[in-house]
Amino acid sequence: MDGALGELATRIALDVGAGHSFVLVLGNCYSIHVLNAIKGVQEVCTAFCASANRVGVAEAAGARGVLGVIDGEPPVGAEGPEEAAERTALLRRFGNKLPRGG
Repeated sequence: MDGALGELATRIALDVGAGHSFVLVLGNCYSIHVLNAIKGVQEVCTAFCASANRVGVAEAAGARGVLGVIDGEPPVGAEGPEEAAERTALLRRFGNKLPRGG
């Protein structure tokens, strides 16, 4: 475990303060590259978010839980065919396998 990344993960987990959750901070890679391996761990029920975005946390009767991901800014429009082709090419460069036409 990298010292600085481990310390950051610990600080984030303590800030979130929700039981039955864990925080993993990655360096020099994208979460998509390790997400399937994490989901394949028997103790992991679900991967709620794999994101650098903010997470909403709720508290009720002294318990805390992760509600959802606060994901960026509102969209400025819809992608057209040219933008879709650029997005698909970028994802394929990252090694993602997309269905044809998507």
